[in-house]
Amino acid sequence: MNRKIASIYLGAIAVTTSSVAWPQDAAPSANWAVGAAAVSSASPYRSYDRTVWPIPVVNYNGSDFYLTGLDGGVYLAKHADYDISIDASIATNYFDPSDTSNPQLKQLKTRDPSLMAGVRFRHRADWGQVQVNIAQDVSGNSKGQTAQVEYAYPVVSGALTLIPSVGDSWASSTFSDYYFGVSSNDAARSGLSYYHPDASWSPYVKLIASYRISTNWSAFTQVRYTHLNKAISDSPMVDSTGLTTYLVGVLYHF
Repeated sequence: MNRKIASIYLGAIAVTTSSVAWPQDAAPSANWAVGAAAVSSASPYRSYDRTVWPIPVVNYNGSDFYLTGLDGGVYLAKHADYDISIDASIATNYFDPSDTSNPQLKQLKTRDPSLMAGVRFRHRADWGQVQVNIAQDVSGNSKGQTAQVEYAYPVVSGALTLIPSVGDSWASSTFSDYYFGVSSNDAARSGLSYYHPDASWSPYVKLIASYRISTNWSAFTQVRYTHLNKAISDSPMVDSTGLTTYLVGVLYHF
């Protein structure tokens, strides 16, 4: 997967941090799932076009570790009602000046994805599921920190599973500055205003729908809307107050 595809697959799904929430509705004996999907997402940056990309999907959920899209981790504890894991994922932002038609943004430097490592906690109960992620950039790109809290309530009706959820994503000032800040040198070169964002929270809502076609096959779709914090939307690089992402695909469970 080249960097441009990775940026749209990962980056536009959430502005701060979050990997794709792939449905994991396999039968108890089926830990592996492979398939294909297509994702369509807008970019927060000015003069970026919405693009649709095909992507492969690989899922695994075992007793010791898991893979979910391009997110993965090792369980420190795993029980029926909660689990704790060391998690690794790719931060979701990416900016390439060659991908924008805005002449000022073309003068800015590239902002690469960041590899994040941290801790994930999930608690499951009759009233739903709560998940908390805390992560630090270990790639040296943004050098920042992120956190996310999400509540989801799965609804199962026969072969159909619906998972509505709400959440909030936090990004440190260092993280936000790398992806949305304009340095004094960039400002002088591009004509944009100097901008150094503060830490920010960006709330979101999401709906996942998964349908079990047969024992081995399922289809899924996801829609997510993220409202950008003013620390991000006020950046001269940005021309949006919110982003909507669409995802659709099929999985083969075995």
